[in-house]
Amino acid sequence: MKIEMDAAVKVYAFRVLAEIMGPEFANERARMRGRALMSVLEGMVASGAADHKYDEGRKLDTFLSTERLVQNWSWVFSGDEFRIDRSERDVVEIRGKRTKYFNNRWLAQDPSNPIPSWPH
Repeated sequence: MKIEMDAAVKVYAFRVLAEIMGPEFANERARMRGRALMSVLEGMVASGAADHKYDEGRKLDTFLSTERLVQNWSWVFSGDEFRIDRSERDVVEIRGKRTKYFNNRWLAQDPSNPIPSWPH
C-alpha cells in the first residue's frame, strides 16, 4: 500500500514515532512500523491535524497537514518553530493491503481513550 504525505505530516508522524518508540522503531519489523505509522496518521486525521483523501486513479492515500497542525506546532513540539515547506510530498510504501488499515474501525472513537484536544 502506498501513502503520500506532505512534509509537515511526515515530520510530525516520524517525530512522534521516534519519541514513542525511540531507536527501536528503526529495528521493528516492517509490518509493525506500518501499523505504528498508520496509528499516528489516524490520530492526526481524527484530531484535525491532517486531512485524508484516497486517489482511486493513483491507488494512493494522501495525508495533508492542516492549519490546525501548523498553528499548534510549537505546542506539540515545545519551543520548535514551524519551518517546513508543506508543498513537498513524499510517497511511502507500507506492507499490507489497504483494507487492513482502512476498515470499519478507521477513525472510530475509543471511549476509553479519547483523543486529546488541542489548545485554543
